[in-house]
Amino acid sequence: MPRIKSFYYTGKNQKYKGCEIPYERFKELEYFCAQYKDYQYKINECYSKTPHPPNGMPHGTITCDPTGDAAITIALYSSYVKAIEQAAIEADNIIYQDIIFALKNRGVGYNYLNMHRNIKCSKNTYYKKRADFFCILDCYLKFGTHGT
Repeated sequence: MPRIKSFYYTGKNQKYKGCEIPYERFKELEYFCAQYKDYQYKINECYSKTPHPPNGMPHGTITCDPTGDAAITIALYSSYVKAIEQAAIEADNIIYQDIIFALKNRGVGYNYLNMHRNIKCSKNTYYKKRADFFCILDCYLKFGTHGT
């Protein structure tokens, strides 16, 4: 099993323009981002759902609204995907795709990105931008916007 590499963590809280994230919150955000593929899958799944065609068989009344439920699900998961993507772009608009790739594929670190995706920054810069990403994402999820 590959070792999960998070950004360098010195035991102190990470800071970004006045933002401070405790280690536990960082892990929570990391696991939140690891579900990025699942969020996209659930959105696509809701769009592909079709109502059952009438077949002439008797059926009970439906007290729920499947279309409304699908719309709520799409709105929820779309907001998660948008927050992750927007935070990555705000952290660095050049390597944001590499940041997202590493987050949704657990165990991918700088060395993999450098060898297979030709990342356009140094190792220290990448991990600094990744730390910035988590601070920005934390603000997005807490306040709905990046308020620093």
